[in-house]
Amino acid sequence: MNALARTADTVTDAAGHSGMKNDNFKDGEMRLTVGLALTLAIMTCGAQARDMQSIEHSGELKVGVPGDYAPLAFRNAAGELQGYDVDMARDLGRTLGLKVSFVYTSWPALAADLQADKF
Repeated sequence: MNALARTADTVTDAAGHSGMKNDNFKDGEMRLTVGLALTLAIMTCGAQARDMQSIEHSGELKVGVPGDYAPLAFRNAAGELQGYDVDMARDLGRTLGLKVSFVYTSWPALAADLQADKF
């Protein structure tokens, strides 16, 4: 017998416990989400950020952003970088007393750019 027996409205596990099926989060979406999370985790395993002491010593907080991911980090109509991530980075820099520099990157190059100490 399978670990899970499915019906139209419920999910029953091997122990006979049943519950409502979550139609809002389908199996394919779950697999995609888990796959993307694992890919990101594997990609960043070898990446190493600078330590806080070296950041403070440099006087600059370098932040890598793709710049095309609204509402987190994107360019507005004037070509200026804005978004939640941008605002948080600026606030963090102000709190730490550091100059904030944004370094443009892409999602595929993010881990390699971090390893290359670009930000």
